[in-house]
Amino acid sequence: MADRWTIDARWGARDEPSTALADRVARFLRAIERLHPSFTAWYVAGPGVRAPLGPEGLHALLRQDGDTTNLVLTTATRPAAQLLCALGTTAGATSRVRLTVPPPVAGAMGPAGVNATVRAAVESWDPSWASCYSAELGLAQLPAPGSVVVGRLTYLSADPAAVGAIDGVRVEALGAGSLVVADRVDQPVRDQVRAIRRALAARGLLETPGSEEASGGFGALTVHEAFLVMTDYLSACHLLGPGPVEDVLIAAAPEPDGDTSDPAAWHDWLDSVARIRSGQPPRSIFADPSESGSSGDE
Repeated sequence: MADRWTIDARWGARDEPSTALADRVARFLRAIERLHPSFTAWYVAGPGVRAPLGPEGLHALLRQDGDTTNLVLTTATRPAAQLLCALGTTAGATSRVRLTVPPPVAGAMGPAGVNATVRAAVESWDPSWASCYSAELGLAQLPAPGSVVVGRLTYLSADPAAVGAIDGVRVEALGAGSLVVADRVDQPVRDQVRAIRRALAARGLLETPGSEEASGGFGALTVHEAFLVMTDYLSACHLLGPGPVEDVLIAAAPEPDGDTSDPAAWHDWLDSVARIRSGQPPRSIFADPSESGSSGDE
């Protein structure tokens, strides 16, 4: 496992007090500390102050930002592992816990250690889905923001009967949900992940609570609508500040988890989709700069 691995868990907003969130963070950190020596000490991202690992100390580190409660911790290793918690606290918000494990640490943990981390995430957070994936596996799927990213292990909150059999893939119960395991030695993991993704898509299991909100809930565009949205998006980018097209492409480049390199790029795209779906024409680069507003009335 020479690649960087991401252990990702997501779910919708929960009506939980911040003390309960701190308890979940502490539970997860306790569960993974035995998996690698660097996981025994965590530091607050930015200041580099060592973080207390008990619920009370972690509670003091939680920060409210809009409709999410956030916490970012890193290890002392270089490159560092990072734990990001963005926990939705109001209706319509989504929650996410993401642990990124750098290649040296992932290599030392091995598949068994990374797999144990996924199980710890499920037991600590009770998510709608969770998985472990490399950049290669994520980019091979190009998932929509918020939808399931299939990995070496993929947990779904649906029970095994709902997931059903997937040819050549092991599906086992984990808690109240299912764990889909891509561990065949006679087939590349990437091919197994694609087969799993096709099977889950056919059963409607790739969209989970929060994923529709993340993608705007617009559904599929026609070819013509997609062309008009592209025209509006590029024009809006130009009106905000003319620059090389490379800047637009860098901001919009897909990340392994389905997000864009600049998260604002995805929301700008959704603004363009909303504009075209509302019947308004695409913005023009020859328009007044005030037209750079996302989807105001004509």
